[in-house]
Amino acid sequence: MPTYYFIVHNRDTASEPIAYSLPDLGAAKREAVRALTDIASDELPNDGDRESFWVGIQDDKGRELLVASLEFKVFDLKPRTGTAREDASSE
Repeated sequence: MPTYYFIVHNRDTASEPIAYSLPDLGAAKREAVRALTDIASDELPNDGDRESFWVGIQDDKGRELLVASLEFKVFDLKPRTGTAREDASSE
C-alpha cells in the first residue's frame, strides 16, 4: 500500500508531513477533504473575517500530487460611513 504525506497549511504555518498508508490517490483525496472539514470546525476564526487552509499531498519521493484547499471569507455589505458614494449622495 502506498504511503502519502500530508502537509497542512494555513496562511502562516505548515505542519510537519504526516504519513498515511492508503490504497490509492483517491483515498488520499478523500482523507484530505475529511481533514479540511475537521480543521474548519476547529479552526475557523470566531473574530476574524478571513482564513485559508490547504492540505498538500506528496508521494514518498516528495512529489506534490494533490492540493485540497478551503477558504473562509466574510464580506460586509453594509455601506461604510464617510465613503465617497455616501458623501456624493448627501449633496
